[in-house]
Amino acid sequence: MTATRRGEIRIILSSPSLTKSTLLAKRSRDVSREGFNNWAFMSTHNWGESAKGQWTLEIENSVSMFRPNRLRDWVLVLYGTDSPPRKSPT
Repeated sequence: MTATRRGEIRIILSSPSLTKSTLLAKRSRDVSREGFNNWAFMSTHNWGESAKGQWTLEIENSVSMFRPNRLRDWVLVLYGTDSPPRKSPT
């Protein structure tokens, strides 16, 4: 992702269950123009949820709309199991 001011970018991932995970919060002191090249953003907010369905990536840029940023590509990698864990014996 390119960025005219990296600290103005906020990224939120929404799961099919509508859980929102802030992957990147705004940082007022980050004035870099380097962007985010091959950065890995992670979250554990979706543990226990089904991965099936539509995932949404929301990118917010509070810098002027006349200086747009560009998302080149993104990949969603999910880790988990194909069935829920067994319940512990009581």
